[in-house]
Amino acid sequence: MGPLWIALGAAAAGGIALAAIFAAARSRRERRRAALRAAPFPDEWRRIIEGTTPLYRRIPPELKRELHGHMHVFLAEKKFVGCRGRTIDDEVRLTIAAQACVLLLNRPPRYYPTLDEIFVHPTSYVRTSRVASDEFGPALGDLIEEEDSFAGESWERGGVVLAWDEVLESGYGDGYNVVLHEFAHQLDQGGEGAHAMERDFADWARVFQEEYSRFKKAVRRGKRTAMDEYGATDPAEFFAVATEHFFETPGRMRAKHPELYKALRDYYRLDPAAWD
Repeated sequence: MGPLWIALGAAAAGGIALAAIFAAARSRRERRRAALRAAPFPDEWRRIIEGTTPLYRRIPPELKRELHGHMHVFLAEKKFVGCRGRTIDDEVRLTIAAQACVLLLNRPPRYYPTLDEIFVHPTSYVRTSRVASDEFGPALGDLIEEEDSFAGESWERGGVVLAWDEVLESGYGDGYNVVLHEFAHQLDQGGEGAHAMERDFADWARVFQEEYSRFKKAVRRGKRTAMDEYGATDPAEFFAVATEHFFETPGRMRAKHPELYKALRDYYRLDPAAWD
């Protein structure tokens, strides 16, 4: 046997060994997650999220049991970090986890694999960025500083940022839910959201593009819309805003955007309009 065949054989053996290591790690992780999902859900936790999370109160009992299991896994795997003096307590962790895990119901959960940390500010936070002025055009203009206020952000790898006061304002039937919004971005950024549906399902791609196009046109013309105008920013924001309204104003979405509602119902495998 020549050196080339020896090298190829060694490489193949190494690849098999590496695959076996990864498979064993996945198996251990799934056993650990199964044990977490089976753990009892403390009554005190239930009282906390019933008080802070209106969406939780609408969820049917059988889905609540599944949600509790997902929350155990989420809380064990994700780190919460307080910013600008915001203390991280059970109320913060449970309120955010409950709503983030709603998006995992009735589907094989991946638990936001690219997410490590959730950063929680006490209030909306301001971020300063430097942009080109328009005085001499984008190429020649001076750089100026602009300040933008944020209720939340989703980073492609590593983190979600949320303002706690905005979290507490979420879920009151007006279509606004910053937790659902940012975690819908996490699904999208992890390859499970709008882009994945466009890639894998032709009908979803058609519905999504047609709905997004009509929505952008309506916003541009100043028409009243059934969803937040921020959804006209780009397809990713449209998916996030549509997710908010799908869970928060499902009856209105089903009436005003029946095809979009059906597409999201098929994607999330849930029918929130039937919960009311």
